[in-house]
Amino acid sequence: MIMSIAVSQLAYGQEILLQGRVTDSLSAPLPFSQVLVKDTPEGSILAFGSSNQEGHYQIRLNTSQDSVWLNVRRIGFENYARYISIKEAAEGQLTYDIVMVEKSTELDEVVIEGNRPVRERGDTLTYQVEAFTDGTEEVAEDVLKKIPGVNVSEDGTIQYQGKEIKKILLDGDDLTDTKYKVLSKNLSAELLAEVEILKNYTDNRLFKGIEQSEDVAINLKIKEGRKAPLFGEVEAGGGINEVYTANTDLLSYRKGFKAIFTGDLNNIGQDAIGSDWQRFNTGNLEYKQFRFSEPLLDTRLSGPGFIREELLRFHDSRYGSLNFVAKPTQRLSIRTMTSLYGNDIRYRTDQNVSYPTSGTGVNLNESQDQEIALKETFADLKATYQVNANADLQIRTHYTQNQQNLSTQNLLNGNLIPDRLDNENSVALFDVSLTNRINPCLALQTQVSYLEDDLSQQYRLSMEGEEQLQLSRQNSRNTGASSTLKALWKGYAINGVLGVTDLRQSLVTSLEGGSENPGNDLGYEATSLFSELLLKRELKKVEFTAGGRLRQEYFSLGEEEANRTFFEPVLGVSSQLDRFNKVGLLYTKEYSLSSIYELYRNPILQGYRYLSSNAIDFAQPMSDQSVVFYLKHNDSEKRFINAFVRALYVRSSPVASFAATVEEDGRVIDQQRLFGESQTYSLSTGFDRYFPKLSSVLKLSYQADYREIPGLLNSEDQVSRLRNHRLQFSMGSAFDGFFNFGLSASMNRSSADYGNGDNSFYFGRFNQKLIFKPNTRWNAILEAEQLTYFSEDGNSRSFTPLGSVAMNYTIKPNKATLSLNLSNLFNRQTAVIQSVSALSAAQSTYYLLPRYLMLSLKYRF
Repeated sequence: MIMSIAVSQLAYGQEILLQGRVTDSLSAPLPFSQVLVKDTPEGSILAFGSSNQEGHYQIRLNTSQDSVWLNVRRIGFENYARYISIKEAAEGQLTYDIVMVEKSTELDEVVIEGNRPVRERGDTLTYQVEAFTDGTEEVAEDVLKKIPGVNVSEDGTIQYQGKEIKKILLDGDDLTDTKYKVLSKNLSAELLAEVEILKNYTDNRLFKGIEQSEDVAINLKIKEGRKAPLFGEVEAGGGINEVYTANTDLLSYRKGFKAIFTGDLNNIGQDAIGSDWQRFNTGNLEYKQFRFSEPLLDTRLSGPGFIREELLRFHDSRYGSLNFVAKPTQRLSIRTMTSLYGNDIRYRTDQNVSYPTSGTGVNLNESQDQEIALKETFADLKATYQVNANADLQIRTHYTQNQQNLSTQNLLNGNLIPDRLDNENSVALFDVSLTNRINPCLALQTQVSYLEDDLSQQYRLSMEGEEQLQLSRQNSRNTGASSTLKALWKGYAINGVLGVTDLRQSLVTSLEGGSENPGNDLGYEATSLFSELLLKRELKKVEFTAGGRLRQEYFSLGEEEANRTFFEPVLGVSSQLDRFNKVGLLYTKEYSLSSIYELYRNPILQGYRYLSSNAIDFAQPMSDQSVVFYLKHNDSEKRFINAFVRALYVRSSPVASFAATVEEDGRVIDQQRLFGESQTYSLSTGFDRYFPKLSSVLKLSYQADYREIPGLLNSEDQVSRLRNHRLQFSMGSAFDGFFNFGLSASMNRSSADYGNGDNSFYFGRFNQKLIFKPNTRWNAILEAEQLTYFSEDGNSRSFTPLGSVAMNYTIKPNKATLSLNLSNLFNRQTAVIQSVSALSAAQSTYYLLPRYLMLSLKYRF
């Protein structure tokens, strides 16, 4: 109903219809030109739209002014801006054609523009790669880490100004969708000429000019001299201790065809990138009631965050992917993504765990030898057919199969306790959508999706001569259909959705062996009818947002059932104080239904130490509501501030938080969070701009964390108080490219007290990196790291030196490079680390990869 009223108002509620055609000087149409109508050149936007494929535009106005300011923009053309009279509009209509003038640039200006390290044009920021790199970058991810405003996390997630990017394009084409790590972690840095930041990004051509997107994408531009029907690089190497590596990234640029093939084989601790399918699926499903099966057991292996993971990972890693975009006709585009991944991993740790209590403490000596075998198959096909200039039909299919086998030999106080977990997960998706650009101000998309995933787990545990086998299988079927309306009307930006989703989940479990044999079979169903409407309007530099989501939910569990209606409001106001500063206030509320995993009530084996179970009332959906105040300051891409104050009522638990992101010639974070009895404070700042001749990187940060956690130990109530203080320092300099150095250090003081027990210690990490470039053919990289631990009473200390050396010789510039690598320079076999948790303290010994020497050859063509 709401959407019908909005459409009818678009068609009949205007006072003046401004229409016309946008062309170039040769009368050729200029589609998707941005057309804005303002009251004055510096005033408020009254209405806006864009031209269609034939260059026609239509804008509806509601104003009492005799004249308005018309501004038309298109890349490659001079901005068109002037007053036009609308008082003579006949019967509420005025036709006004626009002829755009192509930008003319003198030759010397082209040279200057090309050499500028940063260029801005509309919503696109372009960074010249050579201005931000020093030649030590291996892959695209290394380059992106040096682009102002871009942050790359440890797991490869990429953010720009605190917001995760939507995808990475390759010369304007989307080869990887949201699975962008295929490019960021594999594409050779040597191929890149420019990095483009695409703000307000939308990947649907028919939504451009209508959708007010806040998404950000990155476009990687390849050097013109490298593009060919087949180009890229291959590398292979081997060395002592039976180590090997082989990787490649091959690209093909042909007319109507673009492809990238990546492959990686190695056993030196560098994990070949998996297909990242969970994030990919989540990012491509817009229905909130679409849910995947959740594993009952989740045993992810990882070492401590302060030790590089490749030093701990004894593995054989294999990965290969082929992605391509083909355009067999002008109307048809096909995008295919496929990959195979495998990894055999082994971890070895020894640890002494103590549980201090008011009486006699408990000490456990434990050794673990863990092995994981991972296998993954991924395939995705998307075909887009341009029915006409204003309609696209898209069909998509996707399939993933993932296997994980984990076995552990646990030696606990001399008793051997082996266990094994086998996971298998398959996901299939089919999706069809039709998008119509009804007029320059209105677009409608209809979409139907079906998703099915199946997850099975087998957990086998042997203890005290008895063996238990826990079996579980989950199946989730999701079906959904929706219509999405995006429109511009009388200065309002309108987004409306009307849809239905149906979720059917089942969970079957059994526990065989041992003294107990519980079982539980669950069937869960949830059907949702929903409608959304969100309106945005800007009046005199103040933007108002209002709307919400109305949901009618039917859900059942066995013989229990419930029927509820929810309204989830969205209210917001923001003001652009000036060209640099913006403030805003936003209120939202959202309800979430329980998943079948949360509704499981019988005990579940979670390992040899404990059982767990859930007891959630399925008929009581959880509600999250929040009020957010934010401030944004941006006077350049190197200097910006985002600050957020948030009051949140999450699932009956109040939360208050403050967070701020500050960019000052590098990524800087200043944030404070409050969550119940847990508090975190951190402050980080950069000094680069004050010492431009001394350093290219100079940062200092401090973080404090306090948590109070209740617990039960040996039938006694315990309250653990954890405190952690961390001071970090980093700097780096470059001297005309001949010598680069980097230095970083962090000091941690951790303490915990639980009842009458307490533990305090210091942990330090120091890193140095030296790069020598005596000439264009030779370079050498020396990395050294020290891990230092000592207790406050001085009774316990450990010192672990680590290091590596790499020497590279360019046999032929941009063609062949020979490398010699020496890893684990000091041949340390173990690293000893102290840690504290809520009710325990542990000293852990991690086994490291042995020292190896490897010779490798990289060839570019």
